[in-house]
Amino acid sequence: MPNAEINKLKNDAINLYGAKKFDEAIAKYQQILKLDSKNVNAMAGVAACLQSQGYIVDAKKWYKSTLKIDPEYKFAKENLEVLKADDAIKDQSEVKVNPLVCPYCHSPLIAKQDKTVGIVLAVIGVLTMCLIVGIPIWVVGMVLMMNPKMVYYCPRCKRNVQF
Repeated sequence: MPNAEINKLKNDAINLYGAKKFDEAIAKYQQILKLDSKNVNAMAGVAACLQSQGYIVDAKKWYKSTLKIDPEYKFAKENLEVLKADDAIKDQSEVKVNPLVCPYCHSPLIAKQDKTVGIVLAVIGVLTMCLIVGIPIWVVGMVLMMNPKMVYYCPRCKRNVQF
């Protein structure tokens, strides 16, 4: 009976992947892995979903895990080679990062606006207002306070994350 359940989950995951519902497909593949922890099809499926979303580093890890179990698994080998070739071409700074999830621990991020630079410049500008230099600094500070930079905070890692 587990094979019938695994086949149903696999078909569901493939359909979700085709509908570009990658997170839901990953959940189906993870259900398969709970039933059969060495299911290379499910492992490669997770990798393909991550690759389609642009999470290259995580996709590589899943493809490598797949190849540890089955070194001749063609789909995983080919896609891992494609990702390695892409690394040679593009800079790592171009790798897509999900702005809603911490790149270190994958916890949800909290968005907050950082007005500190604008406030500091506005105060310096006001304090030096009698000098000619003070007025431009004050204006720059006010502009920065009105257009704050977006900063993300990870409550789990306790660090700011910028994109």
